[in-house]
Amino acid sequence: MNRYDVMSQNKVRKIFICTLIFLPLQYVLVGIIGQHNAEPWPAFIFPGFKNVYESERIYKIHQTRFDVYNSSDEKIASLSPHLFFTGIPRSQIAGLTRFFFRDKQDIESFSPEAKAFLFANGKRLTNHDVSRLDIVYRRDFLKSGTGNIEIDSVDASIVGTIQTAN
Repeated sequence: MNRYDVMSQNKVRKIFICTLIFLPLQYVLVGIIGQHNAEPWPAFIFPGFKNVYESERIYKIHQTRFDVYNSSDEKIASLSPHLFFTGIPRSQIAGLTRFFFRDKQDIESFSPEAKAFLFANGKRLTNHDVSRLDIVYRRDFLKSGTGNIEIDSVDASIVGTIQTAN
């Protein structure tokens, strides 16, 4: 063994020991912060968990819905994103909807191919011709009382509308 092999073994040993010390400290810090505020790290690690915010027994749930209309302007269905985008893993749906379907200008700037895909998906899921899609952003405010969680209020707004070129 030469002296460089010993130095690299010592470095690896130090890194391993630091990791063993750092990880429990990180979990203690998360636990302390979690007692005073909402737990900090799922929003960083798992973006899908960010859809439910909790603060002092008040819960806020964010949802995006796709309201599908036929050519007579009748609402056929209201679909959740995990039903509308069946080929995408469910853990990625919340991030997808937050990124692509939160801003009216972004929705209006979809390419013709993207719009055709959305209409084809709506037709496949409802077995009807689709002439309009409303992207609805909904926030449910829930409160926790005597062991039960009840709906306090609901705020829903249409973020954007996609219509066929007819």
